[in-house]
Amino acid sequence: MVGLIEGMVYAYKAGLDLGVYLDVISTGASGSKSLDLYGQWKLKRDFEAGFCVNHFVKGLGICLRECEKMGIVLPALVLA
Repeated sequence: MVGLIEGMVYAYKAGLDLGVYLDVISTGASGSKSLDLYGQWKLKRDFEAGFCVNHFVKGLGICLRECEKMGIVLPALVLA
């Protein structure tokens, strides 16, 4: 998600049409389910968290505790 938003900021600052930008990057290797699901929402400036965020945060907590038990650090997980 961070990559999607940063890409949109970059495209906006570069003067690109964000709708066209999303259409172009959604095809080929840069396409993803997150892009398909969330790109248009973000284009409409819909930043509402939604229902599943609670489950996502719970899952992150479980992952962090398990990583701690295993003695490993996953930097992107810690940032999330």
